[in-house]
Amino acid sequence: MSETRRVGRPALDDALLRSRKKRILDKTLELVAERGAAHVRLRDVAARADVSVGTLQHYFESRDQLIREAFTQHAYGVVERLLRARSASSSPWQTLQEMFDNVFEAPDLRARCLLWVEFVGASRLDEQMRELAAQVWAAWRGPIRATVERGIADGSFAPVVDIDSVVTTLLALIDGGEIAVALQVEEVRDRGIATELKAAARALLGVTEAALHQAEDGQTARA
Repeated sequence: MSETRRVGRPALDDALLRSRKKRILDKTLELVAERGAAHVRLRDVAARADVSVGTLQHYFESRDQLIREAFTQHAYGVVERLLRARSASSSPWQTLQEMFDNVFEAPDLRARCLLWVEFVGASRLDEQMRELAAQVWAAWRGPIRATVERGIADGSFAPVVDIDSVVTTLLALIDGGEIAVALQVEEVRDRGIATELKAAARALLGVTEAALHQAEDGQTARA
């Protein structure tokens, strides 16, 4: 007896599946930035990503899961951008300045800040989203704390308060800056927020003159 062979669509390879899923998440983020998370529906995402609602349901169990995964992709992408400043050859003060530049001089800055405000707001009523927001906060906190510790150890920094207060304040300044960008506060548009953040960090950390000169020398060498 001959065996009947089932004919159907060939299975998609893993790379294509990942690419398709990323596109869906990217389009979800676009919609959230435009409309707010509460006003994004599966059919909206399907239309924007040019897929069927059934395809979305294949990848995501629910609209909430889709929103959570979109937030996760976005948030860790921002953290990755911040971590690009970490270099063994950079001084602690250089590294912090590069972190601030990487966060606030991106071409998609306002959309990114709008997304952060949206997801923080959504986490108030969603325990899983709240846990994700806390994980992202910790992911930001780790490299900033490590850089501050390095600066204290080598004498570059002489902070005016304890290290936990320094790191918490720096994170609060970053978050505050992102809210101001999202709201299009006029003063923020007129002045570079990364420059303002560096000035505040310099005062908070008690950056030494030697560290400032070292950072200037490093910038000159790279120019």
